[in-house]
This record gives sequence, C-alpha cells and structure tokens, in this order.
Amino acid sequence: MHRYLPVKENHFSAEHGHYISYGIRAVDAKGRECAYVSDIWLDENTAAVLCKLYTEKQLSILHLQDVIEDVL
Repeated sequence: MHRYLPVKENHFSAEHGHYISYGIRAVDAKGRECAYVSDIWLDENTAAVLCKLYTEKQLSILHLQDVIEDVL
C-alpha cells in the first residue's frame, strides 16, 4: 500500500521570483519514500485532493508520472 502526500516547496525563478508550489511524495506502508515529484501544482487544495484520490485508488507508482502529466 502506498500513500501519496502533498509537499510544500519554496522555489525561485528569474522569470517569476520566489513562489510556493506543491510536489508529491509517495511512501510505502513503513513510511519509506518510494517516489517524489517536485513543483507540480501552485494550489494547495489541488495537491491535497489529488494526493487523497491517488491514495484511495492506490495509484501504482509506475503510473504516477503519466497521471501527473495528464492532470496538467
């Protein structure tokens, strides 16, 4: 079983300056990190809702990158 957790991140870009975004961390049943994707969403609620959905549906880590790309 995997859990997907939103991760708040601070970033800087020359174009936009400082900004906050949210990534996603996948952890196994023992709490070990299995996957991490940074700087995906700008909205905290979107990150939380999608992480909850991915956990409830037990999204395979193998499909995580594709699902993220589809959502964007």
